[in-house]
Amino acid sequence: MNINLKKDTVAGLVYLLVGGIFAAGSMSYEYGTAQRMGPGYFPFWLGVVLAGVGVLLAIKSLSSSEDPDYVREVSVRNLAAITIAVVIFGLTLESLGAILAIFLLVVISSLATSGIKWKYVAINATILSILCISIFIFGLKLPIPILPAFLSS
Repeated sequence: MNINLKKDTVAGLVYLLVGGIFAAGSMSYEYGTAQRMGPGYFPFWLGVVLAGVGVLLAIKSLSSSEDPDYVREVSVRNLAAITIAVVIFGLTLESLGAILAIFLLVVISSLATSGIKWKYVAINATILSILCISIFIFGLKLPIPILPAFLSS
C-alpha cells in the first residue's frame, strides 16, 4: 500500500490518536488531585501530553521546508506480527508465566523483520525476561507468575 505522507506527520497523528484514547479511557476512573491522585489522573495527563506532542509534531512536519521524508509503504506483515505478538503475550502471561510469555513476544515480533538472526533473538528475549522479572515482579511486587501454572503447582 503506497501513501504520500511525511513520516513525522504520520508519527504525530499516531501520538494524537494514542493520547486521545488514553485521555478518553481515563474518564471513567476517579480523577483525584495532584496531591491525591486517583486511578484516572496519570492516564489522563499521559494522554494529554502524548496528544500535545502529536499535534506539535504534525504541525512542525506540515510547516517544515526541509526535504520531506515520505512514508513509502506500510507493511501489513510487520504490523500483523507486532500486533499478534502483543495479543499473544497478553493472553498467555497468566497461564505460561512471564518467562515464556516474554520469549513468545520477542520471537513472534522478530518475524516482522527480514534476515532474522535467532541467536540475537534468544539473547534479546533472555535479557528482556531478566529485566522485566526484576523490575515488575521483584521490584514492583506485581502478582505475575514467573513460571507456567503447571510447573508452579
